[in-house]
Amino acid sequence: MARLHLTRKAALDWIGSREFGRGEEYADRGDVSRMLVQGDRLKAHVQGTSDRPYRVEITIRKDAVAAADCSCPVGEGGRCKHVGAVLAHFLSEPDGFAEIEPLDTELNKREKAELVALIKIMVKQSPDLESLLSQPVPGGKRKQPADPKVYRRRALQLFREIDPYAEFGHEPFVDGLDALAELGEQFEQAGDAEQARAVFEGVAGAMTEDAAEALDGYGFAVVDRVCGGLIRTLAAGPKKDAARREATLKSILGLFVLSAGDELLDHILPAISSTERRTLAGWTRQLIRANGRAAFADYRNRRLGVLLLRIDADASDDETYLAVCHDAGMSAEYLARLLKLRRAKDAVAFVESRHGSHEFFPLCDALVAAGHGDATDRLVRSQRDWAKDLSSVRWLRDRAAARRDAVETLRLAETEFRLSPTVEGFRDVESQTPREAWPQKREQLLAWLVKEKRDYLFVPIWLGDGEVRKALDYVAQPRAERVVLDVARAAEKEFPAEAAARYHRAGVSRIAERNRAAYQEACRSFGREAALREKLGEAAAFRQSMLDLTERNKSLRALTDEMRKARLK
Repeated sequence: MARLHLTRKAALDWIGSREFGRGEEYADRGDVSRMLVQGDRLKAHVQGTSDRPYRVEITIRKDAVAAADCSCPVGEGGRCKHVGAVLAHFLSEPDGFAEIEPLDTELNKREKAELVALIKIMVKQSPDLESLLSQPVPGGKRKQPADPKVYRRRALQLFREIDPYAEFGHEPFVDGLDALAELGEQFEQAGDAEQARAVFEGVAGAMTEDAAEALDGYGFAVVDRVCGGLIRTLAAGPKKDAARREATLKSILGLFVLSAGDELLDHILPAISSTERRTLAGWTRQLIRANGRAAFADYRNRRLGVLLLRIDADASDDETYLAVCHDAGMSAEYLARLLKLRRAKDAVAFVESRHGSHEFFPLCDALVAAGHGDATDRLVRSQRDWAKDLSSVRWLRDRAAARRDAVETLRLAETEFRLSPTVEGFRDVESQTPREAWPQKREQLLAWLVKEKRDYLFVPIWLGDGEVRKALDYVAQPRAERVVLDVARAAEKEFPAEAAARYHRAGVSRIAERNRAAYQEACRSFGREAALREKLGEAAAFRQSMLDLTERNKSLRALTDEMRKARLK
């Protein structure tokens, strides 16, 4: 088998220097395991923040990374630090990756006795696998009755094993469901339609009736996969078996509610008869009413509303359309239809009824886009205490800016700053204020910050205005620890001695936290101090101070280790 080849440049071209550097730290700590080369793919496990290691797979073609994937929450697309860790490990120790044949090739090379022995070893290591020996196998010679309950039990076992306290506790559940969906597809490919239907119906039953809440927000892809399998079995199944088709259609409806996209609609409706469409529409209306106060009702009802509108697309008049949108909570669609019908008064009243919800301001934007800007401005200002509501102020400020009303934009920018004081807000007010009026306005705002005890904003404001001396005087106070480093960096050129002293103070402060990450930060501060002391001709005094500090903290072995790495002792 030809060895894969990869250069550091090719790895960086794929992952970027930041994630590659973070990955190198994982590789150096020994967090990469189960390293394999299989054809043109690298496979490995990387121990991250989750209890379970992440699975990484990287495809290399023509000495470059062609694709990658990681099972971590941000690993889709293959550009996370865990992929960086595997790339870094492969570049530094390529021989650490064991070469194996593709699975089918490897199994076909084995004699029956070897396969039996291998299965026994696997069952001994993972006893739960023994239950699989009694179940049908795609393409197998031994035919067994197709029973959805078998696969439902397997899906429910996965559900029961979810760890609600683990950071990514749903991952094994979703991965297991995906494996079951793949099994159903394998039965399809082997021509065993009954077993395929049993797999999809059993898994769907567990997903919709027992584990629906566990899937909300997770596993959209596996929901679509199982739903797609059910749709195919429905389309290919016997038309006369009404009871079976009805059961399958109910499962499809339950899964559609949990799915994320509308692509499934393009496959569901062509697979059913006109009578089944009417039945599906009736169920959908019942569910919308039943979901009224249930958890996740907003999302589920929107999905049902989309389905119902598609089913009745040809028969729906405007009032029916509006009724569906209203009942299903499809606010944007409801408003759009009112505006299309030129019912502006009803549209404004509807948006007002949504005040206090997350939809209010997006709906306001839609009103403005339809040419009702003045009415929308009045609507927002008519709300009680709008001037104390940050979202209202920001929305009105953006509207004033769009109208190029400089006076109102400045007034609302200042109102926003007083509601939520930030350095960015301060600079925003500055940018809106005429240059000649800014000195007076600046003093007013600084005085207000003192009055409101928000003087922690002074340092970044002073540094931004080049007033380093004021910032240095401020950080002489014990309560200013969190901004010491910012001031020290700004003071390096103009006040190097004071900057060095601030770096030293910051380092000592971090040591008091008593953890390795803090020690690393402390060493970085001491490193900056060392550079400044060298320029000031105080290198010898600095080295002595480090010796004294090490002696005082000799019981802190992690600190001693980090100082050694940073060459501070």
